Parts: sequence; C-alpha cells; structure tokens
Amino acid sequence: MANKHEQNEPDLHGGRMRVPRSRGAVSGLLLIVLGVWGLLIPLIGPYVGFGYTPDKTWTITAARFWLEILPGAVTAVGGLLLLVAANRIVTSLGAWLAVAGGAWFLVGPTLRALLHLGTAGAPIHKTTVGSTLETLLLFTGLGTLILFVGASVLGRLAVVSVRDVRAAQRRERDGRDDDDRAREHRDHDDHPQPTGGRREADSDTVYAGSRSTTDDDGGSHSLSEIPRRRRNARQ
Repeated sequence: MANKHEQNEPDLHGGRMRVPRSRGAVSGLLLIVLGVWGLLIPLIGPYVGFGYTPDKTWTITAARFWLEILPGAVTAVGGLLLLVAANRIVTSLGAWLAVAGGAWFLVGPTLRALLHLGTAGAPIHKTTVGSTLETLLLFTGLGTLILFVGASVLGRLAVVSVRDVRAAQRRERDGRDDDDRAREHRDHDDHPQPTGGRREADSDTVYAGSRSTTDDDGGSHSLSEIPRRRRNARQ
C-alpha cells in the first residue's frame, strides 16, 4: 500500500520553480495601473484641482518623490515582473516589491518627520469629503489596495499546484523527446544505411530465377538445356 501511495503521489520537484504566466497576469496588470496612478497623480492632479499641495503640475519636491513617486514606481516594476515572468523567484520578487510599495504608501506619511523627508503638503480641497477622498486615493486607500493584491499573489505563489507540476513534467517529457529525435537524426547522418548490397542481392535473385523454367511434364530445367532437348525431340 505504501508503494502504491508513493507511485500515485505527484513529483513536485519539476513544478517548484516554473509558474504559468497567466498565474500573475491580472494581478500584475492591476499593480502596474495602481503604481502608475500613484506616481503620476501628484504630478498631473493639479490640472483638475486634485491632490496635495503644492498645487502645481509636474512639480517634484523631496516629500512628493519619497512618499508618492518612488513607491508608485516600485509597485509598477513589481507588477511588470508579475506580468512577464514565468519563474517563481522572479514573480515572488515582483510581489514583494508591490507589498513594499503599498506598505510605504501607508506608513510613509507617518514616518516622514522621523526620516526628514520633507513636508507632504495638505489636501487641495478644503471640504471634508474632498480632503478625505484625496487622502484615500493618494495614500491610505491606494496603499491598502496595493498591499492586498501583492499579498494575494504571494499566497498563491506559496502553493505548488498539481497543474504546475503536470505542466512542468509535460515540458520535461517534450524536451526529452526533442533531444531523442535530434540524437537519432545525428546518428542517421553519421552512419547512413548501406543500400548497394541489397540491390545487388535483388538483381542476383532475379537473374537466378530467370535461368530456370518448367516444361510440360512438370520437370524443371535450366534455359541452357532447352535447345538440346528440342533437338533430341526432332531427331
């Protein structure tokens, strides 16, 4: 029973490192969008009166760079790695970058004074609803959403599914079959099959078969004996 169980248990070694690109495609695309939003909205938001002071477009201050542009860029890079990579280590790195970017959107404004990162400014809108919406979309809400997506990807990558194992084993079998076909092709080119001897043997067989015949009384005679037998019959 133990041996039967071991035979039915899938081999996880082949599927540990490779993951299908579809596994992190949606999450990667979402993280790219969120990261680009986080790094661009403080620069272009003042066009529509949205964001934090200074309310001037394409103005980069120390606090704006450290608290918004940098974590947004880190999140976008992490999403790009998730979108294009098929290796578990690379995709895990992308997920961790996204987690770090989202966490920094959350705690960065709180730690700015301790780390001497400058003044983050104040919401452009003076109303309660407007200022709350700006804070959510630029810092706390944005960071929470990025952190959630990155942590979800890390959770999926921590599990090696049976589908991953079967896909890796299928790729390994296909690779071995290609190697075997290439090796057979090389061996055939290095050692061609002889064909002249078979033709000679076939011609000898045909020639030997054409030298005998059967007369009317059922006897078999060679062709060289037929003229002599006909002369004896006429005499």
